[in-house]
Amino acid sequence: MKSVLEAIAGPGKTVSSLRGPNPPALMCVGCGKCIHAYWEHPLLKLAVEKGWYQGEITGGSAAYPDCDNAYTQRRVSERHVERLEKAGLPIVMQTWSLTTYPGSKHYLKLAEAWLDAEIRPDVVLYGPPGTAKTGLAVAMIRQLLERNLSATFLRGADMVLAIRDTYRVNEHGQQDKSELNVLAKWCMVNTLVLDDLTALRKSEFFEDTLLYLLDTRQKQRRPTLITVNLTKDERETFFGPLLFDRLREAAQWWNLDGQSYRKPFGR
Repeated sequence: MKSVLEAIAGPGKTVSSLRGPNPPALMCVGCGKCIHAYWEHPLLKLAVEKGWYQGEITGGSAAYPDCDNAYTQRRVSERHVERLEKAGLPIVMQTWSLTTYPGSKHYLKLAEAWLDAEIRPDVVLYGPPGTAKTGLAVAMIRQLLERNLSATFLRGADMVLAIRDTYRVNEHGQQDKSELNVLAKWCMVNTLVLDDLTALRKSEFFEDTLLYLLDTRQKQRRPTLITVNLTKDERETFFGPLLFDRLREAAQWWNLDGQSYRKPFGR
């Protein structure tokens, strides 16, 4: 097992051999930081404490795989994964980001402006299937999650099932859940993605439910991202006059048109 001195100076080296006008940087393989440039690094602190080196460490090729910084970075990474899972992002979507978005740079600029806004409005991403509407919405909430803001990804079909589940009664003839309680958790999340509302439109409670949800969130300045497969001419018919009028006033409408980015299986 190598000594801490060897971990700092490198195999076969002494601390004094790190001196020189332009030596290679001393890196910690645990966290990837340049030790001599990062004065809080535990290896540098230890070297100074033990009297092995009086001054900045400026060279060598150390390897110290379990330093405090590496542990901190692992915890940051683990917490980010936990936030992705809590947000309800399917595994296949957890790596989607603005850098992987295949669409027009115009919408990337709109997304970046939305993320930087002090007050973020609702956004309706509409267009034909396969034009990366969901991909862009997911990339946007991933940015928010990295800023420690809460977000939830909710498919329209899952929303329908969750609300219908409140109608079930237990063996005593009572409802275990209320529709209001289910809606409340979606009202409180910082940013909500309602993905593919086609399934919700087929339900009887579409307009009333969505109007209540959006109205509550808008009053609390909590933005909602909606993705739906629609043309420009289909919007009012799909949402209904009242809901469409509310969205037209409060939301930005991004028309992601063009050809589908989906490829046939195996290609």
